[in-house]
Amino acid sequence: MIDVTKSFILYAQCAISYDGRAKSELQQGNYIIMHKSDGSIMIHGGTLTTPLNYQPPGAILKKIENILISTRKNETLTIRIYDIKHYYQINEWSTHKIAIQYTEDDLREQIIKNIDKYFTNIAEIHKEFQTPFGPVDLLIIEREDAFHNVVELKRKHANISACTQVERYVRYFTECKIKCQGYIMCPSISKGALNYTKSHDIKFIGVDFEK
Repeated sequence: MIDVTKSFILYAQCAISYDGRAKSELQQGNYIIMHKSDGSIMIHGGTLTTPLNYQPPGAILKKIENILISTRKNETLTIRIYDIKHYYQINEWSTHKIAIQYTEDDLREQIIKNIDKYFTNIAEIHKEFQTPFGPVDLLIIEREDAFHNVVELKRKHANISACTQVERYVRYFTECKIKCQGYIMCPSISKGALNYTKSHDIKFIGVDFEK
C-alpha cells in the first residue's frame, strides 16, 4: 500500500527508533508520518509544531513488510507500523518558496527612495550605523553642522521600548558633542508611545508600505 518512491502522509499506530547522532525510542502510539520527494521524513505527534523525530533531505526510504527504514549517512530512522489509519499519496506537491514582504529593510529602502519627503540638505545616509547601544536603523546626516537625524524603524507598530531605544542613541551622540534629533518611523504607534515621544522630544513620522 505504501509507495516509498512517492510523497505521502501517513497516519498510523507505530513505534519509532532512531540511531545516529544519539539513540532514541518513541513508544507505540498514533503519529503522522510525512514523507517528501527530497527524501526528508518527519514524525508528528498530537502537540507541538516541530517534529518528534525526522530525517533531513537526502535520506533514502525503504519498506520491509510493516517497517519503514529511512537512512542517511550514519543515521537510521526505523518506523514499525502496527495499524494504518489513513494513507494519502501526494502526486503533485508544490515547491514554491515563500516571498517575504514588508520587512524593516523594505521600509528603510522605501524611506531612502523618498528621502526628500522627510529630510532636506542631506549629506550622508547610513544604514545600521553602529553605536555602543546597538545599530541605528537609519542615520541621516545633514550638510549644515553635520546634524544627525537618528531614526528607529518598526515594520508594523512602535511601543515605548522603541522610544527608549531612540533615547539611548540620542544620548550617545549628544555625549559625543553631536547635534541630533531622534525619530520613530513606522506605520503605527501605541498611544503610550506617542505620548512618550511628545514629552521626550522624539518625532514620530507615520510611514506605511507602498502597495
